[in-house]
Amino acid sequence: MQPILGMPILGRVIDSLCAHGINDFIVVLNPSDDQAHRYLQKELKFPVNLKLVCQDQPIGAGHALQQAAPFIQGSFILSACDNLIMEDELGFFLDHWRSAGPLNGLLALMEVTQDQIPHTGIVELDGRRVINILEKPNLEKAPSNTASLPLYVFSPKIREHIHLLTISPRGEYELQSAIQMMIDREGDVLGFHVSQRLSLTNPADLLQINRDYIRRERSPYQNVQSKRIGENSHFIPPVHIEAGTVIGTNCTIGPEVYIEKGSYIGNDVTVQKSIVLEGAELPDGAKVNEELVLNNIILPNQ
Repeated sequence: MQPILGMPILGRVIDSLCAHGINDFIVVLNPSDDQAHRYLQKELKFPVNLKLVCQDQPIGAGHALQQAAPFIQGSFILSACDNLIMEDELGFFLDHWRSAGPLNGLLALMEVTQDQIPHTGIVELDGRRVINILEKPNLEKAPSNTASLPLYVFSPKIREHIHLLTISPRGEYELQSAIQMMIDREGDVLGFHVSQRLSLTNPADLLQINRDYIRRERSPYQNVQSKRIGENSHFIPPVHIEAGTVIGTNCTIGPEVYIEKGSYIGNDVTVQKSIVLEGAELPDGAKVNEELVLNNIILPNQ
């Protein structure tokens, strides 16, 4: 639910798929996640058919898919709610599924650095065919530095293997184990390389994703919705300032700045290449550069 230029990243994921003609969605949520439930049921602006499914415990993507499986018909896309790839590459990915002939799976892939290997799923390829997938292997066991991103298209065959999963030593029902079973028994699982992905796992990611999105806007992008702006304050595009923000006098805001509603910016403040989240307050004279301001705590980009 963290905001990307005023829209939760969950909404950004849905929006990116809607742009390619996808309008039937199942979202698997924790039943206690009131904020996400409210957003999807009352605030989502896209014309989609939506079903919410609850996962009581966070015990793996395989378990989440088990909860959704009874409501899935035919082939389907599976995406994490905190992972984005470029919109044109998403289109090429989906076109490849449609044009590559009957497949059981298509996995989005990307090369990663060695330090990232123990934190993601790693694949072994034979040409473009995926022949092996391991979840978070150590460097000695990793067959490559090619990561499987949390974006897939599956045929209905995956459902037969999801329900054979047992809990792993990490305490989860691993989606990768079901994919490996399908590879071994059915085959026809391909990989599709993408050049970039945006993944939201920490405050630095949130800052970088917002800066990435604001840089994509048509220049000079200046969306200033606030009505409470002091004298001699000015903006350097690109900036995105939500309504309900208070900005004092003699401030310089921008470039690459996003300020969420309910924020307070004092007098003589400079904000550059940063985001200020709801409820934060910057005191008079503050200078913020390449930082995330959250609950009055300034987090540097690291």
